[in-house]
Amino acid sequence: MKRRDFLKVSSAAGLSGILESHVSPAQQSSGKTYAHGFDIHPFVKEHPKAVFIKLTSVKTKKDEDDIYGEGYKLAKELIVPSDSGYPNSTLVTLKHNWHGIQKLDDLMAENTDPNFIEGWVRGMMKCGPQKYYANAANDLIKLFKKVDFQDLAQKNGVNLEDYNKDYWQVNEGAIKYLKVPNGVVFDTFGHITPYGDPGTFLVNIAKLKAHSMGITATIKNLQGLCPGLFRRFCTPYNQLRKSAGQQYGRYLKKDFEKNIERLYARHVQQGIPRWDKPSGGYQGGIWQEQWVQRMLDSYSVSPKGLHIVEGIYGMDGNGFGAGPHEKSPSGYTSRDFMSNVLVFGFDPFRVDIITHWLAEHEPGNFGLFHIAIERGFSDVLDPSDIPVYAWKNGEATPAKLNEFPRTPLRTIYLQRDYKGQNEPTYHLCNEPFDYKAWKAKKLGEMPDCDKQYDRRMAVESIVPEHNHVYVEILDSDGKKLGELLADGELEPGKHQVVWEGFDAPGLYNTYFKGMKWDAGEHKVLYT
Repeated sequence: MKRRDFLKVSSAAGLSGILESHVSPAQQSSGKTYAHGFDIHPFVKEHPKAVFIKLTSVKTKKDEDDIYGEGYKLAKELIVPSDSGYPNSTLVTLKHNWHGIQKLDDLMAENTDPNFIEGWVRGMMKCGPQKYYANAANDLIKLFKKVDFQDLAQKNGVNLEDYNKDYWQVNEGAIKYLKVPNGVVFDTFGHITPYGDPGTFLVNIAKLKAHSMGITATIKNLQGLCPGLFRRFCTPYNQLRKSAGQQYGRYLKKDFEKNIERLYARHVQQGIPRWDKPSGGYQGGIWQEQWVQRMLDSYSVSPKGLHIVEGIYGMDGNGFGAGPHEKSPSGYTSRDFMSNVLVFGFDPFRVDIITHWLAEHEPGNFGLFHIAIERGFSDVLDPSDIPVYAWKNGEATPAKLNEFPRTPLRTIYLQRDYKGQNEPTYHLCNEPFDYKAWKAKKLGEMPDCDKQYDRRMAVESIVPEHNHVYVEILDSDGKKLGELLADGELEPGKHQVVWEGFDAPGLYNTYFKGMKWDAGEHKVLYT
């Protein structure tokens, strides 16, 4: 099946329908025996804390075949046949950034490029998985229809009807309700099915673009898993209960307004950059506080997967066509830029930190990354603490951030136009951030943690009885990194065990254990 035939057929059937029962042309014609499953490239899988950057060379945003080719090549490189990973029967759920665009010839970077999505699917099919589903909770139907965008959306399996309705109007089973552990705003969340269902694998492909929250990237892209009210994280916190109504109210925490106000006051006192901006409706520090907390509530129950930022071309401005430039022929003042970069990894916070840096922003200036650490979803703020690799022809090479080109994408995020400051409406949040002082302060705030400054970890614990003792080392995700057996049997009392296996900064957990006892957990912050 040629690419244009694929587009024509899938336009009629929808992406999930056309791909469910087909075998890739390569498998049909080659006669080769493929593995019964697939997995992520072993080097990427073995480095879950790393971020990978691939530079592309597409000349214009209208070079559809070249953009398709970049998606195809990346999928072919990242997805490999395997009998020990995911079975080929796995449903691959694609979460693209799908917002709606006003005019194809003028402003395109509001969305993940559909040619890249198609290329990714065709490339991934070559490795075995044949079942795909793509959707987004978006109620901006008029924007799609304005440029006859509906066929393009249907071709990619995007539902343009159900998620314009309230929850109790959608098809039965279209939404799953998830209890939010330790939620700030939400007690229960609704996500689109089948995202996160058993037997699925998520590929989250965001778009590189500026927005009121900074740079959109992968974390915010997951917001589109939430239809209806749950997706509208921008509604000011003190208007949410009224706008939600009684039917939605049962999903909210009883005292979430007080939670927001308390947390906001604490974060201003802590000195999160720009958080002291006075509230102005859809701007201000407390507005960002409520968006971040809602986003993290949702993220806490979001499926895990592979996270990618498609930045072959990106957009500056506010995410809706307004920006710092002269009006275009269609009246828009934002612009698209050929940034020619793809960013990917397993940890979406790390991917987004690097993405902000590539857009010429200083990640330490964004509250999302501070609060994600506070809530236990992330363990890093300084982009220089993140292992970065250049990805070329399916191989990763250690690299430094300053080796990559940056594309300045000015944003409306928390403009400093108060207390005598005169920052432009659209700006770069590139003021220096003192990561060294921040780390020192964090260490001082964690007296119950052992602080480590090199690859060695020395942990003390009380051994209750004469016994053989071993220590488990786990990262912040609970993945077991190593196990140490103390030399000989230890007498009761205080003992110290040393481990030298660190390869990345972060918060680690250690467990002292005997044959019939567990001395408990010790947290170790390695810097």
